[in-house]
Amino acid sequence: MSDGQEAILSTDLKMVRVLDDKLKRRYPDGVSLMHTIEGGKVLELHRQIHQSFNPNACAKSLELTDYLWRVGRVCTLEPGGGITVRGSTPDDIYNVGRKLFREAEEEYRLIRMMLVEVI
Repeated sequence: MSDGQEAILSTDLKMVRVLDDKLKRRYPDGVSLMHTIEGGKVLELHRQIHQSFNPNACAKSLELTDYLWRVGRVCTLEPGGGITVRGSTPDDIYNVGRKLFREAEEEYRLIRMMLVEVI
């Protein structure tokens, strides 16, 4: 992983930790956002497409594809089964497996519900 990607990941995790603290105060016996995101499929998807996690866009989007559109990414389903995620430049194209994308969608819905509560 390049230094730029590590810096984005580090910043993302710091932001998630702040949100996690807020959630823990609201639900002392409950959910840990860090446990859900760190090592999860959503963060793995963001690593693969070189996109930082944006909780503001996440809280406003109902589905993962809507979220990715909000942050400037376009998703298309490929005939072979994968998902192509495009960015703002012609070279900004990433192929993601359909299984990872589906798992990230399920996890994203959980994260979104938690973030809506906090934001």
